[in-house]
Amino acid sequence: MATVLLTSEKFVKSFTNIDDNMSAAYLLPAVRESQDVELTIYLGNALVSRLKGLVQSGEIKQEGFEIYREILEKAQYFLAYSAIAKVIPIAGVKITNFGITQAQDENIRTLGVEDIPTVIGWYAKKADSYARELLRFVLSNKGSIPELDECACGQMKAHLNSSASSGLFLGGPRGKRLR
Repeated sequence: MATVLLTSEKFVKSFTNIDDNMSAAYLLPAVRESQDVELTIYLGNALVSRLKGLVQSGEIKQEGFEIYREILEKAQYFLAYSAIAKVIPIAGVKITNFGITQAQDENIRTLGVEDIPTVIGWYAKKADSYARELLRFVLSNKGSIPELDECACGQMKAHLNSSASSGLFLGGPRGKRLR
């Protein structure tokens, strides 16, 4: 099955500060994971599947699909920043037969492991900001999007109240005691 990406390597490199030399082998899986996990969590499986289908068939460029084009356009920055947040931990290391290795060069100083979460957090916050804009747009146009049912809209409204990523475990089973 062909993988359909809703943003491109070219867009991510052109509109963010990621280096043009970033390997597609790192960046494209991060883009795919961003759309298949995070974007699907925010927009729901039905809408993301519809967007992928329209992109794959080329129909998204045709008349009558303007709302989907706008959703896709608004999702670009979210996907870009989300992908960068995912690629940061893996870009500086390689997994080899010898274990995990890190390239060292006398002209390049890599960021220390203790500083990486700060950088990831910055990009994740940018992605969260764009996710909030995207959700507001989709909810304000829900009448034009047949893939959205009340359940999906309810989930989107819940994400609007807390569209920030967190490394903390903020919940668990209700009414159950942990022993």
